[in-house]
Amino acid sequence: MRWVVYCFEGTSRQGEEKMNKTELITEVLNLYDVIGALKNQNEKLALNQLPSNSVAEQNISFIDKTMIEVGKKRVLENVLYSWREVNVKYDDETNTYKATSFENWIEKKINKSYIPSYISYDGFLSYFHNDLEKMYAKEKEVALAKAKKEDEENE
Repeated sequence: MRWVVYCFEGTSRQGEEKMNKTELITEVLNLYDVIGALKNQNEKLALNQLPSNSVAEQNISFIDKTMIEVGKKRVLENVLYSWREVNVKYDDETNTYKATSFENWIEKKINKSYIPSYISYDGFLSYFHNDLEKMYAKEKEVALAKAKKEDEENE
């Protein structure tokens, strides 16, 4: 596909290519075809990354399910720093408590060098997203309670 600049009223700068209306329409239609192909590709990739509830998964034995759960838990424990927690501080200006954002917590919590080599960082985040959100919510709740308690003791 060629990328061109459409110039109105026949004006152009040096190096730009003039197009007639038919060429412009053709290029726009080509662009829609590319967008459609990319959407289809994204849908296929999304289906491959997300766990599904297929019949094959329902036929997994109890031992296999247990082993999968233990493996998931162990991978998650190995990748996360245990000592990096959510920080909560009181903001005098807004009169509220502010916590570390989920995105910043993720960046500090995950030790990227311990992610297994066959899993990408983005793949790890998408697979463990729900687990990470739950962990963040628990840590945030604990940190908020701790900050409130410290403020009460200081008063």
